[in-house]
Amino acid sequence: MSKLSILTIDDEDEVGVLICTALSDLYEVDFAPDGFTAQRLIKAKPYDLILCDIHMPHLNGLAVIEELKKKKLKTPVIFVTGDANEEFAKKAFELGAVNLIEKPFSVAELRKKVSRAISDSFQKVQEEDDGQELAYVCNLLKMHYYDFEKMIYAIQRHRIPLATVIAEVQKKERTGSCILDDENYIQLLTDDQSA
Repeated sequence: MSKLSILTIDDEDEVGVLICTALSDLYEVDFAPDGFTAQRLIKAKPYDLILCDIHMPHLNGLAVIEELKKKKLKTPVIFVTGDANEEFAKKAFELGAVNLIEKPFSVAELRKKVSRAISDSFQKVQEEDDGQELAYVCNLLKMHYYDFEKMIYAIQRHRIPLATVIAEVQKKERTGSCILDDENYIQLLTDDQSA
């Protein structure tokens, strides 16, 4: 299984080396010494997380992330900075930063915040996928049932998994009928799951 990938952007080589060393056992870590190099790397490869210094010459970290947002990239970002003043922190979170790490930092703090950011990101993606699947199921039910809201209520009440609902609606499309046609039998779908 391939490692998740992280891009660290910092104009201080020693910070980049520290981050790469601290995370390379768990993640594939690339290093960009400036914002322009970072943009080139991001264009060439998707990353699961970006660790970005705020204060860099020519193109600061906030400008790099603003460009990402303009391109609709949703990669989570943790800003790493030696100057975490309130103004920069506010701007960072407005841009969608998931966390801040103040220099100097410990390896334990870095690893903990990186792990949390990646975990939260995957959970958010899963919730978005679940929402899309639910919308798909609603549309399927609308096509086949006059009172689909009553049907959804019955499905929720009996806690029928979406995959089972999809299978039943597909059965209805093939054969013209399924268990969902009779509210009194919908509960059988729950019993099937526990068997």
